[in-house]
Amino acid sequence: MTSTLESYGLDILPILDEDCYRPMGQIRLEQRLFGPLQEALARGEIFLGSEGITRLPDDLFQREHEAAKFAELLAAGAETTARAVALARLVTPLEKILEFQTTGNVGDNVVQRARLPLRGENLSLYVLRGPKGIIRLAMFSHGAVLCRRRERRSDEWTSNGRYDVQELKQVLLANNYIARGQEPSLAGILEEAQRILERCNPRLAARRPARLPGQRIIHGSKASRGRAVAKVLFGTTGRRPEDFDDSILVAAFIRPEDNTFFYHAAGIVSTGGGILSHAGLIAIQFHKPALIISGRWLVADDGSRALLYLTQEYAEIEREVCGYQVCLRQDIREREHRLREGDLVALDVDDGALYVLGHEHDALALHDGFRQLESVYRLLKRTRDDRDVLTLRGRRLRAFHQVAKIVNRLTDPVLARHAVHELLMGENLSDQGESRDDKIGLLRLLIASPRVGPSAREYLAWTAQILEIRQRSLVQRARDRIPVSRYTFEIISLRLELIRLQRVWEGALAILRECGLSVVPAEDRRAFDVDGLARNRLAQLRAEQFRAISTSANAARKDSGLRHFLRRIERIDRLLAVGEEERRPMEVWREELAADDAQARKKSADRFLLASEECGFELFPLIGWKAANLGEVGRVGGQELIPAWFVVTDHAFSSVFNSPLTALGHGHAGGPDSRGTLREAVERVLLRSELSDAQKSLVIRNL
Repeated sequence: MTSTLESYGLDILPILDEDCYRPMGQIRLEQRLFGPLQEALARGEIFLGSEGITRLPDDLFQREHEAAKFAELLAAGAETTARAVALARLVTPLEKILEFQTTGNVGDNVVQRARLPLRGENLSLYVLRGPKGIIRLAMFSHGAVLCRRRERRSDEWTSNGRYDVQELKQVLLANNYIARGQEPSLAGILEEAQRILERCNPRLAARRPARLPGQRIIHGSKASRGRAVAKVLFGTTGRRPEDFDDSILVAAFIRPEDNTFFYHAAGIVSTGGGILSHAGLIAIQFHKPALIISGRWLVADDGSRALLYLTQEYAEIEREVCGYQVCLRQDIREREHRLREGDLVALDVDDGALYVLGHEHDALALHDGFRQLESVYRLLKRTRDDRDVLTLRGRRLRAFHQVAKIVNRLTDPVLARHAVHELLMGENLSDQGESRDDKIGLLRLLIASPRVGPSAREYLAWTAQILEIRQRSLVQRARDRIPVSRYTFEIISLRLELIRLQRVWEGALAILRECGLSVVPAEDRRAFDVDGLARNRLAQLRAEQFRAISTSANAARKDSGLRHFLRRIERIDRLLAVGEEERRPMEVWREELAADDAQARKKSADRFLLASEECGFELFPLIGWKAANLGEVGRVGGQELIPAWFVVTDHAFSSVFNSPLTALGHGHAGGPDSRGTLREAVERVLLRSELSDAQKSLVIRNL
């Protein structure tokens, strides 16, 4: 049976290999064997002849790969690509409920597929994601395989790959995946298609290094950007916040009471929730990298825990399709691994991945060596005493030689690539003075290594190419976006991102040259005056805001957006260092607004409850910032945006707190007396050192 199935070229054999030594019931046989055979018969890949099952010749039936199909689509131009853009808008909401599997790449764009269960059939979805993980293009096919066929050799090929938005919409409506009225807008799809074609320019794509044997990568959803390398700790139960210094928190879910642990952790990985979950939002607030991954927790008999996760094993085929560099994954299988506490990982949210480096001696020793070097470099920057500097230089030499010994004995190319990334791109190892010399020395050792040298050299060249491509792409994006941007933060973030990338590129270029690698330098990006472009656009925005403020402030009834115009122009004035004379009109308007706010607070000072339409920024001392923000959203955007609500004021709470006690707490020995107000009683409970926090809470609740 094995050899017969293999001759058909069907995706059955890998599945049978996993289960061939276990009993297989009827349902499993249908799913794993008979179902795929029936699908192959239905699509015409095989047929029943006089000699049994026969495979259709290659000149009548051919399987297609979605990555090659997307490359052909991009080469067809903007109008054809726009159809896939429209389909992507329809497919994007489904990624919350579907499990996509990566099957290849077109340049640096990831290609994935997912099975969409329907009543009576299966439909396959294929997507192309941009470098930031957003679905940009989509197509679909009926059945599990993307293919093309023809009846006769003289006929044109007919593919089952589809881009018909209306067809897919009707299928989704019929199977209750979407409701009528929830269809996405198709406005501007041609313009978006043109932008995608510009971003997918083959000149802006770098050939990614081949996947290494033993490389363990867990892909996930990006919740908060950044990168961190550290050992993992599972959960916060029974730990102190300080335990997570230089560690990555991995947990099934994250609770609000874990915030203190977040602050200490180098990064956060959660197997539950989404990018808008508590973990994602708090990670953004604390500027910590955070990733949401899939996994299954396992608790051993001794109480120890492990996280079971799946990685892909596959064969890679690279080819050029219509001018695009395409990587095809074939014979994809999933393998289960265990992540254990203490394993070293590299959390790279920009890549959307967690790289598991394990707990082998060399991996942990290399990590500790890098941390020692980072610590010495930081101290050397701050130290001015000659004796202390001499001591630190001795520590630096010892740390460097320890790392050099580890690098010299490396045999794992996965670890070699990690070392290259840390030395060339790591944020904690600076590019100045002794640090730069150490990085050059260690990279030279890696390149010269007979065991990991080829892998290190390949990764170095790819990293340099990626930096140059990112810089070129970012310059173009800044040229396109800054002159038309309506937002100060977008202008400033593009400027800062470009400046940082320029510094990284210049440092990497110098190091690579010192290592003896021939690198073709990019055109000089410093000739692009991003500061001048940003300054001109900010000046234009300031003039527009000034006109808006004048109209609002001089109106008989002041516009609700006045305070927001003032805040925007204040930010621009700080950036442009606007003189006092130009700022004077805004000061007058701010004083008038402050007087109006004070009057509004005085009017509402004695209120216990306020309705949503009565609230806004001016009342934040009375109602808190959450209610003030909600009120302002309704005021500026319309009350219909938010369901009706009300807020209990601070005056109401203060009135209750300052009222005399009318009841005593019971059920706890030594309860509080009834003297004075509720506030005084609470303060007396808080001062009782013999009670724990939990006991104090119980007593206060009983007041």
